Amino acid sequence: MDWKLIKTFLQALMTNVKVRLNIAVSCTVILVLKPIFKTLPNGTDFYKIIFFPLLFLAVLFWSSLFVEVISFMFKKFQSKKNLKNYEKYIFSLKGKKLGIVREMYNSECHNKYLSKNDTDVVELCRNKIIFNSGVYRLPMPSLEDPNDPKFLFVLQPTALKIINIACNKLKK
Repeated sequence: MDWKLIKTFLQALMTNVKVRLNIAVSCTVILVLKPIFKTLPNGTDFYKIIFFPLLFLAVLFWSSLFVEVISFMFKKFQSKKNLKNYEKYIFSLKGKKLGIVREMYNSECHNKYLSKNDTDVVELCRNKIIFNSGVYRLPMPSLEDPNDPKFLFVLQPTALKIINIACNKLKK
């Protein structure tokens, strides 16, 4: 078998969904029109030659579209599940973590200067509730530890959207 033919075939499988759907429908239509091909002169011989390649292409492209639909549905389900877990985590915050998020939510720009080494801040960053903007404030030697400068942390937009929906817990 010619390698260029295989390469072309694999490139056709990697095209977008619209092209694959067109190929699958075209192959299926030609397979369904078998009675019309048999009435044409030399139609039976022609149909015998193209039947198996068309059947192979139709099955392959329909199966690739089926896999695409299943993959899309799985990703959608997974993203909804992750969002629910994210909401559950936000609403289960207690203690200092809840205080940090509450202060950030109630501030005008939804940000606050926090110590980067604080365990609660690290956990909130790891769970993508807040993120470090990279801006830091120089410590005042008499008031703060000079080895631990405060960095500007901002509330994530996704967390902000969830909190806005059910804001009664954090507005206290």
